[in-house]
Amino acid sequence: MRLRRTLALAVLAAATFAASAAADSLPPGWSHAQINVVGAHGQAHTLVYDRGVVTAVTSSSLTLSEPDGSSVTIQVAPDAVVTVDKQPGSFSQIQVGSNAETYGVDGNPARKVWATSPPVKTAGRVTAVTSSSLTLTEKDGTVATIPVAPDAVVMVDKQPGSFSQIQPGYSATTVQTGSAPAAHVYATSPPPPPVHNSGRVMAVDASSITLRQADGTTVTIQVASDATVLVGGQPSSLSAIQPGFHATTTSQGSAPARRVTANPPPARGPSGGGGTKP
Repeated sequence: MRLRRTLALAVLAAATFAASAAADSLPPGWSHAQINVVGAHGQAHTLVYDRGVVTAVTSSSLTLSEPDGSSVTIQVAPDAVVTVDKQPGSFSQIQVGSNAETYGVDGNPARKVWATSPPVKTAGRVTAVTSSSLTLTEKDGTVATIPVAPDAVVMVDKQPGSFSQIQPGYSATTVQTGSAPAAHVYATSPPPPPVHNSGRVMAVDASSITLRQADGTTVTIQVASDATVLVGGQPSSLSAIQPGFHATTTSQGSAPARRVTANPPPARGPSGGGGTKP
């Protein structure tokens, strides 16, 4: 919702509020405010604030999309004070996609502009880690080294984590504002290597298979309910596998097997044979 506030203040209070408001900008959650004040010599003024996402920039104006979906174009004075990413900046630094807030008086071009650059996301495979940076190889082969803030929010495998957990081989996405160090890092550990078990089937139930391996050891492998099962090269089910079959299971680490291939024992030829010599 676009929040509007119109206030009439006494002379002294108005002057104090106006100075504070111009420095501190809109309260959180507000997108627009018009504040009527009475300044020196009893002169009335209207302070106007707007906040939104920049959708267009010209040499002298910003178009903002405000939270309620409305769009407003703000003229900006040539000598406006501009702050970008909490640092003194220039109007030319403001890009489409930035978050911005403007402050003007009496309908004149804005005298102050506060802008935050749009977030920059970099995703790739981690190839190097230092105490304060990640080096990522992106899908197109680009290699980027991203500085990471000491207080960055780090998620590892969708759980709160620490930067020290991230290692080469992980997949990671960093989120930066402008050229500042990344404030957010999302990392995923690589999947464990596949584990294969092969042997003669000793037992089968609804969710596991027991194999006697070539070295004589016996192992029972849990099988995922949606595992791919092939018997004799054809799609089948775990219940079709019988003791005596030869089977191979494929798992990721210690997880239940996602694939089972089995073959019945080779058919034996007719016994005996005998015959006579020519």
